[in-house]
Amino acid sequence: MASFADGRLVVSGQDGSTKTVPENELLFIVEGQKAEGEAAGAVYRIYSLHEATPAADSSDAGAPAPLPKYELSTALLLGQDVQKLPQDFLKKHLLTGTPLVLPSASSPLHVVVSTGSGLRQAKPFYDGVLAPLLQDAFSLTADHGENKESSSASSGNAGNVYSLLITKSKESVTSFAHTLHGPSAQSTQKSPTIILLSGDGGIVDLLNGVSSDSGALGASPHLDPTIALLPLGTGNALFHSLHKPAYEADAAATAASGTAAPSPLVHGLRTLFRGRPAPLPSFEASFAPGSHTVDYTAAAGDASVLQQGGKSIERLQGAIVASYGFHAQLVWESDTPEYRKHGDARFGIVASELIKKSHAYSTDVSLIDTGDSAAEPQAHSIGHEFNYVLATLVSELQQGFTISPASQPLDGQLRLVHFGAVGGSRTMEIMMLAYNKGAHVKEGDVGYEAIDEVEIKILEQDPRWRKVCIDGTIVEIPQGGWMKVRKAARPVLNVITTV
Repeated sequence: MASFADGRLVVSGQDGSTKTVPENELLFIVEGQKAEGEAAGAVYRIYSLHEATPAADSSDAGAPAPLPKYELSTALLLGQDVQKLPQDFLKKHLLTGTPLVLPSASSPLHVVVSTGSGLRQAKPFYDGVLAPLLQDAFSLTADHGENKESSSASSGNAGNVYSLLITKSKESVTSFAHTLHGPSAQSTQKSPTIILLSGDGGIVDLLNGVSSDSGALGASPHLDPTIALLPLGTGNALFHSLHKPAYEADAAATAASGTAAPSPLVHGLRTLFRGRPAPLPSFEASFAPGSHTVDYTAAAGDASVLQQGGKSIERLQGAIVASYGFHAQLVWESDTPEYRKHGDARFGIVASELIKKSHAYSTDVSLIDTGDSAAEPQAHSIGHEFNYVLATLVSELQQGFTISPASQPLDGQLRLVHFGAVGGSRTMEIMMLAYNKGAHVKEGDVGYEAIDEVEIKILEQDPRWRKVCIDGTIVEIPQGGWMKVRKAARPVLNVITTV
């Protein structure tokens, strides 16, 4: 027996037991194979995800946030009981047909687990939730033989098998991405699907790995890989921007009924199995000669001693933000093992230090109008001293932090948010207004417009203030050098979405 009322599904077993599933934790209901000894007739399985975050130790204010715990649960229902549930409830949660994300002859499936993302919860989430869910609900098993960064992602894995990559280094995802548009991948005429357990960094690694193959770029749009996102990074800007309409619907439902809203990971799993692919807009950032990436590794395994590394760079693809000033500085200076263990709280910790410094960035920012292809592009300067310059394709930088309120999911419009040398306290006031549905863009000292292209010439002498950020990747620009950002000619990735 089953009933649904007040946001809860109650399932009664034949043994007299009762299981209650809050709707905000319910993933989906699917018809499944009957296990030995189960009653005759159709059997449905109900899958739900419970997330619990232990209470923080109030005695240690500097301690990192406790790690969340995930519990995947299953309940059984007979077909006759399912049909008695409300039709609007079934329309929302009952899976019909084959989810597009599952492997087939035309689309092999890969699962990429980014072990270094966010609070390093991707591997526990895969082991405890995703792998059992794929196995139990859809009889899918992992091909561990594919868990090699040098292997070809075009290998056939249709049917009930997916390839699994558990990252071992910062280069793992990029190396994997290179195989997606390789010669053998094109010869198979298969468009791969990748379930990505990561943050925004994994997305940009895939994007640049795919787009760096100039022979494939633009040649076969129908072969563009499709990514499905499970938000296990720090900011998860792209995921939260894609799911902003769902969050708004959650807020309305919560206000009306008082029921709790689904977590981002519940939304992610629902989208994974109910969504459809759509082109993911991207932009191209190009850099002056002498520019190089910046990253840090622990010296001889000692996380307290960091060594700077990097490589020369001419251009990068992005799907989220390109920034200079406060945002880029915040991402760069908070990206250490010591800060990362605090999750997204690391941004607030570092922001307070940057506010005290209140540095005004010496730069020349120019907007370039490329709308009329027959005319020479026109550039005009909008200023020479800034605290904040950020070009974006998305609305959210974190859940609830709305940097570009006019941006809609996948609209493909590049927008610029900027303000001058307003000082540290005013910078913080503006940033806090972003948590109020993007109210900062209504302030008189904040510029906000749709753009074709922007050029940022960097005049700072001190290398500390010459860092730019592309979707979390930090690039150092030489003094007098520049970064140009414009929309890419065409998307090279698709993304699973419900919008």
